[in-house]
This record gives sequence, C-alpha cells and structure tokens, in this order.
Amino acid sequence: MKDPTGDEERRTVILFAKENPTDIGPFLGDPVADGATLRAITRGNTDSDQTHLLDAAGWGALGSTGWKYAGPTGGDGDPVKKVLLKQTPGGTALLKVILKGSVGTQGLAVVPPNSGDEGGVIFELDGGMTPCAAFGGAPAGPR
Repeated sequence: MKDPTGDEERRTVILFAKENPTDIGPFLGDPVADGATLRAITRGNTDSDQTHLLDAAGWGALGSTGWKYAGPTGGDGDPVKKVLLKQTPGGTALLKVILKGSVGTQGLAVVPPNSGDEGGVIFELDGGMTPCAAFGGAPAGPR
C-alpha cells in the first residue's frame, strides 16, 4: 500500500494473493454476466474496510483460465483500476487487485493501518464462489 502524502488522489493499494495447489478451480460464477463484489480490509490502529460493486460491463474472459476487470464502470465510479483472477496451467490460483485514489468518482477509503500489518481481500463472484485472502493474520482460505 502506498499513501505517500495522505492525499487520497495519490493513494495506491495493490493486493496480490496466490494459492498453490489450489482447491478453487474450476471457477464457479461468471462476473462477465453477473458482476462481482470486492471488499478490501486493513486492521491496526487505523482500521479501514471498503466494498466495491464491480459491474459486469468491466469484466472480460482470460480464455478459459479466468477473468480480468478494468474500471471504473457504472454509475458508482469505484476506485478499482484492475482485477485479475485466474488459475495457471500448473494449478495455482492468482488474484491481483489495484485500487487507486485517482480512479473513478468514489473515494478510496482503504488506508494503511498506521501501526498494524493485517488486512485482507474478499472477492465474491455474484452467483458463485468467494475466494479470499488474509495478510498478516491466520490464513482465510476460500469461503
């Protein structure tokens, strides 16, 4: 997480998680048809928790291995720049999320925990599965 000045416009949150071997695959749900929900969380002296609706219009397929999202989309103007969810041929599940305060019209409320190192991401495919990852605490695993 980068928040060099405390100015939301310059804040960047990058979340990356992988699981190998994974029990996720084959992916269930279709964000291209149904959209998805992304929740980013930090825990410490300054907790933050923000959920974003990722409209179906921002999603595209990555062949048969997963999906990619480019935002913002829809009227909510979420600060989600990119999401990548895929499974590699070797059986590793990958989730990468980029949130930027300069993207969209909605604020980016996720901030560094300001003395703390815990956080997580919950990614829910509407009508499907919910992969999640925890950072700094006990593993969350798929829900």
